[in-house]
Amino acid sequence: MSTAAPDRGGWRAWRVWALAVTFVAYVFSCQAAYAIANPRIEPDVYIWTFAIFLLPGGALLDRFGARHVLPASMALVTTGILLFAIVGTYESLLLSHLLLAIGSGTGLVGACYVGGRWFGKAKFGVMCGLALFVAALASAIARDLIPVLLQHAGWRGAFLLMSGFGLALLALAIRWVTDPEPIGDVTEEGIGDLTGSVVRGIVKVAMIPHVWIASLQGAALAGTVMSFSMAASLPWLTLAVGSVLIMMCSNAIRSRKIPIVAGTAIQLASLIALLYVPGGAALRTILGGLLGFSSAVCVIAFSTVDDVVSADYMATSMATVGGACLAGGLLIAQPGLHADSPLLIALAVALALAVVMKETYPPPAAASPFDRR
Repeated sequence: MSTAAPDRGGWRAWRVWALAVTFVAYVFSCQAAYAIANPRIEPDVYIWTFAIFLLPGGALLDRFGARHVLPASMALVTTGILLFAIVGTYESLLLSHLLLAIGSGTGLVGACYVGGRWFGKAKFGVMCGLALFVAALASAIARDLIPVLLQHAGWRGAFLLMSGFGLALLALAIRWVTDPEPIGDVTEEGIGDLTGSVVRGIVKVAMIPHVWIASLQGAALAGTVMSFSMAASLPWLTLAVGSVLIMMCSNAIRSRKIPIVAGTAIQLASLIALLYVPGGAALRTILGGLLGFSSAVCVIAFSTVDDVVSADYMATSMATVGGACLAGGLLIAQPGLHADSPLLIALAVALALAVVMKETYPPPAAASPFDRR
């Protein structure tokens, strides 16, 4: 195999990344549609299934690449949506929910992975920020548009339309999603060898202490914004804006730690003010926006972990952080809906972790020639 540097960037990279990010928006819209059209299924079941399958999903991306994994994930999500639309039994409903959760595991992680592989390590954080921007924006928009679609097309018609979009996206992905350089051949591997390589990748990432510090720190911020975003779209909108601006700020000042400390402190101060400072609707709106905006420092958790993990485990590290943030955030968010102290304690711990967290921003000499261009 040639040792020449892969051809990264350019219109091919943007085309692949656009398809991956469209899948992210599709996944988050489908999740919103499920929650609205089918409140009988406990949403925590879906979230926990989604969080569990993040880890193997990330490891499979590292092993097989986007070319093989993303179309398979799109097929699972689309099948789940179609099954929900055409079959009315409770068993089929549970199966469609499971398929959606499994396929969604490589949605946001896959878009970040594509950004890192196609645009280079130095641009990885910005591409992750853009992917999270799309995810948060899709969630905010879907909360308002999905009820309108369900009202005019009916739940069956709406889900048939969504499955049709998924099929079109799958067709484009099969045609255009590729990797900038070939992934190692796995055709000779048996199931045992493949499973072993996936598990070893997960264990290697999990053995790095910084991964867990960043994950736990991010989980506290995610839990707080999840507690408030369940009742309003504003935190999602400001999270979307912050995902891009905070990552740009991190690169401008060449620091991961400073934005994480600042963002965590702002979220803690905003929460205290929201809970204990008297004020009208305008003040609560501003504080709610700050909660969402400051929680966007979660995206830096992906970058700071990527700084210390081998490029061979890029997706696995992102899935580890994402799964920990989602699971930890859910544990924090549920009691946070009914009491103030869990959120305050979690954010206080997150601020302490941010202060002791090491700085991982790579020095200029560590960047490749492509990354420095």
